Amino acid sequence: MLMLQSTRLGNTEELLEAGVRDGFLVVESERIRYPLEEKSYSADPEERVRAAVYVWLRRRYPGSTIRLEENRHDLRCTDVGLDMLIECKAGYQGSQDQLRSYLADAGLDRGYFAYEAADGQVQLDEVERTYPAQAPTPQPHKPVVVSLINLKGGVGKTTLLIAIAEILAHEHGKRCLVIDLDPQTNATILLIPQSAWKRKDEAGETLYQLFADRVQGSKKFDIGKAIIHGVSNVAGGIEKLGLLPSSIRLIEIQDQIPNIGGTVVAPASLLNEIISPVLPNYDVVIIDCPPSLSVVTLNGFWISDFCLAPVIPDYLSTWGLPQVIGRIDRFNVESNKNLRLMGIVINMRRRTNLHDTVSGRLKKGNFKGVAPELLFQTEIPHTVRAELNVPMEEDEVGSSEEAFRSSFSTLKQKYAAGLYYVYNEITNEFVHRCNTMLGREVL
Repeated sequence: MLMLQSTRLGNTEELLEAGVRDGFLVVESERIRYPLEEKSYSADPEERVRAAVYVWLRRRYPGSTIRLEENRHDLRCTDVGLDMLIECKAGYQGSQDQLRSYLADAGLDRGYFAYEAADGQVQLDEVERTYPAQAPTPQPHKPVVVSLINLKGGVGKTTLLIAIAEILAHEHGKRCLVIDLDPQTNATILLIPQSAWKRKDEAGETLYQLFADRVQGSKKFDIGKAIIHGVSNVAGGIEKLGLLPSSIRLIEIQDQIPNIGGTVVAPASLLNEIISPVLPNYDVVIIDCPPSLSVVTLNGFWISDFCLAPVIPDYLSTWGLPQVIGRIDRFNVESNKNLRLMGIVINMRRRTNLHDTVSGRLKKGNFKGVAPELLFQTEIPHTVRAELNVPMEEDEVGSSEEAFRSSFSTLKQKYAAGLYYVYNEITNEFVHRCNTMLGREVL
């Protein structure tokens, strides 16, 4: 606030020289008290206010040319280095909101509202510009990313992954990408013909090439060419289902990946570096991790929101659960991530004493420190049908890739009615847990 010590300032000549009739002054932001002589010049209080401000400007900036322009709010006080706007009013009747709008037009942050106070002094109250509320900047679409992991093979991990992915893409209409990080390439050959995989591998369009580029210093991998769209052996392929294929050659170099040098990208974040630009194209990404906690698996963890662990309810396939949970915790500390275990799916359940015992202990929460709420409500029974869903060798179907893509007309035919409904229940719970754990509807 700036207080001018007298309202009876200046003279008629100075007022006329100023040319002030109705307008605004731009002034420096520095706040200064300046004693001024009392001079009678006008009975009009509004003109007294304007003249007081004008005389203050003349004396504050001696030698400067002060030019006022009538009926405009963008008035200039030249040669001074100005950044403030003053509105002069007699009494506190003027609109400070109007001054704020003028500040916005002038691109200034604050100004002065000048008026004659009750005690006869001219007072300048500071007014700050108000900014309209801005809509939040839209964030790029980010899919839900889930890694499937178990330290023991043969637990039905890949079959479960493919079923969830196919149902999400075909039944729920979600854009789904399967990333096959497992050198066994089971997810790959469940979704594309082996002849198609062979061509991709020879062309350097599998995840082997991504890691080989870093190990060997080459630059052959192209994520746009590597991803295959419309994969599956149901109904000619599922339009919204994509695949980033693996290669058995990944076995050859996976032990060299931790020793990669000459790059600012950590070995565990190589996949993130290359996949990030295309992730917004999908609603959900599901990763088939190898049965280990190697750096290849950590590449899947790096881009994941959650892990999902399918287990057979026996001692061998549940043995690694504490190790997986512990590695997730260490990974979060090392990478400053927030990877969480979404849950545990009991798979290939048989009606045996062993399976009943282990399943019961998991549900009660007294098995290897696994919280019972991590268990999915739906259990997947052991069926011969699930084991037969591996596609036939191509020479058995006339070496036709089209025949592969049309092996089944519907998902219900592929999995048989009973198993199809079980996988649907698992998928629904998968969606519910994603939405609940992220605190918003993402699927």
